[in-house]
Amino acid sequence: MSDRLALNQIVPQMKVHKSAVCIIPLRNVWPVIQSLRCLNDKSFLRWMPHVNLLYPFWEDCGDSFVEASKRIEKALSSVQPFEVSLSRLNHFSHRSYCTVWAGLDDDTGVTNLQSALAEAFPDCNDLGYDPSRNIERFCPHLSLANVGITRVEAWKQEKQGGWPGVRFEVREVALISRSGFDDPFVTRIVVPLGGRGGPREVNEPYVAGVAAGASELLSGTAADHRGVWNFAYGANINRAKVSESRGLRPIESRPARLRGYKLSFRHRGGFGTVEEAREGDEWREVHGVLHLLSHADYCRLAAMEHEYRPCEVEAEPYDGGPPIKAIVFVTPPERLIRSGLPPTSRYLGLLQKGAPEWPLDDRYTSWLKSLPSIDNGKRGDAYYQSPDGARLEPWPKIYTGSQGRRAGRGRGRGGGRGRTRRQGGRGRDGQIAGSSALEV
Repeated sequence: MSDRLALNQIVPQMKVHKSAVCIIPLRNVWPVIQSLRCLNDKSFLRWMPHVNLLYPFWEDCGDSFVEASKRIEKALSSVQPFEVSLSRLNHFSHRSYCTVWAGLDDDTGVTNLQSALAEAFPDCNDLGYDPSRNIERFCPHLSLANVGITRVEAWKQEKQGGWPGVRFEVREVALISRSGFDDPFVTRIVVPLGGRGGPREVNEPYVAGVAAGASELLSGTAADHRGVWNFAYGANINRAKVSESRGLRPIESRPARLRGYKLSFRHRGGFGTVEEAREGDEWREVHGVLHLLSHADYCRLAAMEHEYRPCEVEAEPYDGGPPIKAIVFVTPPERLIRSGLPPTSRYLGLLQKGAPEWPLDDRYTSWLKSLPSIDNGKRGDAYYQSPDGARLEPWPKIYTGSQGRRAGRGRGRGGGRGRTRRQGGRGRDGQIAGSSALEV
């Protein structure tokens, strides 16, 4: 009896949409992927960049993933590492929107890899063959955005010129899982290709973020085993705002400074953001609070911070400890309003009240108290325009389940970038498919 036949005789496990086997790109190509996904992909907060191979997959309970990883190791023992390049943009059509994805220039290697896995796990080959969802063959892809049906062609054409593509070596496959549909995935086990070592437990939760500017930090490093560090500089330095309005429960909070940046009020509507400081700026550091959030709370916060880009930086705690890698929410440069417009009295008041609560640096706190403000109703057109006068429309909201099922929570300035699972799934390019292949 062959090893593969023996493997296939293992009793099938329950498969769920909270588990998958996938390719995770090497971290050095994450920044270009994440910078496009962060404001366009409804799955950004929960799914790391990935190419799914088996989804849904066995439920992660007991020793099921350990058993599966051994089975994968044998199934892929003769599959050697290979390089892939993803440069072309394409899309799947669903009932009310489209998923834009990056396709492989040559999908032979990934297709062969998926075939070996499908033979070892025939009960999990939903992505390879499912007539009920118009799926007749495996279509490897890396999801990038969700776009309205009427805009998708123009959107692809606009982005294709600025999409440099990514190239990386596929060295291993990952078994990932999550506790609930609102939680980010955790990379549980990786299995090297070609018998180059046995399965390795990783247990690394995904952290949704983008490398900041020229920073050498790689996406996904702003976490420790307890959760994700967030550097708050605006309303979230206010204790009541964090715990009461937003319902967040930080595991730990520490006052800190972010060097090389300055606080400005150039976010649409006159809200706060941080920008890289320049020679001659009054402040060349931002003072704020490092909040260590659970992964679920971080996802909720990121959903609330509509129109901000989660970037990874290093902040220095006041207590003299080593710098901490953290996520800071930054307004994209193309979304900034002109300098010099005062913030609203309500917003500035949250900062002025929050700064002494920790307390933050005395000089910085005094500076906040000295700033002018304006009533909400007196903001003019300049608060909603770029410096050259172009109208800045509200950023299209991307809905996710965590906000859809928590209606009424976290309704700060960001609104709900809440995500609700949508019906309609993935088929061939341009076709409408059923629901069970959606990456929820």
